[in-house]
Amino acid sequence: MITLEALNTLSQAEFVAALDGIFEHSAWVAERVAPLRPFGSRLQLLDAMRGAVQAASEPQQWALIRAHPQLGAGRARRSPLTEASAREQHRAGLDACSPAQFGRLEQLNAAYLDKFDFPFILAVRGHDPAAILARCELRLTRDRSLEQRTALAEIALIAGYRLAERVATPAGAEIMAMLERVQPGASLLREWMLAAGFELRLDGTEGMIGHLRGSNANAKTLLLGVHYDPGARALRCDGPLGIIISVAVAQQLRQQKLSTPCALALFARSLEQPAGSAASLTEPDALRGCVALTSAEAGGGEAAHVLAALHAAGLNAECLAMVRQGRDGLSYRDEPPIDARVAEGAARALQEFLLQTQPAGRHNGQLMQHG
Repeated sequence: MITLEALNTLSQAEFVAALDGIFEHSAWVAERVAPLRPFGSRLQLLDAMRGAVQAASEPQQWALIRAHPQLGAGRARRSPLTEASAREQHRAGLDACSPAQFGRLEQLNAAYLDKFDFPFILAVRGHDPAAILARCELRLTRDRSLEQRTALAEIALIAGYRLAERVATPAGAEIMAMLERVQPGASLLREWMLAAGFELRLDGTEGMIGHLRGSNANAKTLLLGVHYDPGARALRCDGPLGIIISVAVAQQLRQQKLSTPCALALFARSLEQPAGSAASLTEPDALRGCVALTSAEAGGGEAAHVLAALHAAGLNAECLAMVRQGRDGLSYRDEPPIDARVAEGAARALQEFLLQTQPAGRHNGQLMQHG
């Protein structure tokens, strides 16, 4: 992994080499964005690379689409896979699907290629073999023009996931970049959570729950995206800022190859919901410990909705919730303006809290200090 700061200082040839494979066998994408440096965040670099693809000629776009291997090609040993493609297909379970599933995938791949004259492309992160088969069956019913646009959109998603594994940026810069991209109608949360390594356990109208395994397989799960307000004795959702900080911290843990003692679950309804007044999200000393999340102890607020979502996601409702309370004993007051420095401090405090919180202790609703 290379830092964005280092990437910005490379020669053009070194820059292109460092980003090799982000877009499959298409070094021209990195070549076109190299003169646009310096980039302030990984997301800014990703936007530039995606923009270069959108601005490319149709023959170049077709070449990019056709550069992608068929799903399951590595198992069939019919074509070599790049390291990134092999890793993505392995993560989706394509190298371990049943003979019946693999046979059906081969049939669908052949039918798709025959109809559209280019391979079926899907950003498989977040999909299992059954979901991949269902998606291919659906897309076989569509017209070629729509599938061309869909293929380019899936390639853009794949590039985003690969870039997140290749380029490291400070959490503060990433948080500010994500906040800039939150707008009505934006559907970026799923992409960001998957790029940060979350396994989606719930993805529907109830919201989303992403899951990260901890270093202790038997440990309880600590919830992100919500917190317990001891003043109101209620569970509250953090809103977009808390969700984004949590995603950025998960990405930092991934970049640093760190694992938390507890498993983590990020609960998020939508980035479009109002943030409310939650100054404690940016106060490093507002994290006071954690409590067991049960119907009795969670009290009012968002508890019922969160518990229902956890149940739908197949997670034990006996999770831990972080306790947040401001310096003056007030969890809620007007939030100060946030900048990269404040965002970095909030992310650092949350990361330290997650790394120090132990899964052992009393889980009967009493406050457990971290550390």
